[in-house]
This record gives sequence, structure tokens and C-alpha cells, in this order.
Amino acid sequence: DFCLFSLLTQDWIPCPRILGRVPCIYGHQMVLINQCVVIFGGFLYGGVSPSNRLFTLNIENPDEWRFSELVIAGDIPARYSFTFTPVLQGRSICVTGGMGIGGQLLDDIYLL
Repeated sequence: DFCLFSLLTQDWIPCPRILGRVPCIYGHQMVLINQCVVIFGGFLYGGVSPSNRLFTLNIENPDEWRFSELVIAGDIPARYSFTFTPVLQGRSICVTGGMGIGGQLLDDIYLL
């Protein structure tokens, strides 16, 4: 699930209704680009290996947010504990390093 914390009121506030299936993931990274939360990597609940799945949560509509999974072209190793930063005026995301399957150290860079 998603929870929001208001910096203004210093309190938790309810999320709008979320459409689409929200996966149970942990160890992932997420960034906000315009009105879209982009989520990558980590572990799917119950999994023992990291994921290379990419999800978006569109938050343009204040009453309903839409969650979906995107297909990544090419092959990027699954990972956790990595850096995930928007680049090129929010048109791409840079994924750097982290740990892969079996704790393998990754020293690579990808643009999504």
C-alpha cells in the first residue's frame, strides 16, 4: 500500500483510491517525475531474488491514482540497494550499481 505524510501538518493523510494491482515489494527505489511515481527493483513479497520489474503510479488525478507495470526493453539485471535518479529533464532514469542475485555486487549503469 501507499501512505502519505504531510510535511505541513506533520501527520499521515489518506491516499486517494488506487486503481490497478499494487505488488507487495520491498528493497526497491522510487522517484517522483512530474505526476508519476516510478518504482524499480527490490524484492517481490516472498521472493528470495531481487526483481528487475518497473512500475508506475500516476498521481495526476487527485481522486484516483493508477498503478501499472511497464515493460523494459533490453536486459537489466535484477537488483536492490542501488541508486535510482531521474536525468535528462525527467525523460530517463539512471540506475547505478547495487546488489544482484546472490548478493553479487553490480558496478553498472543503465538508463531506463
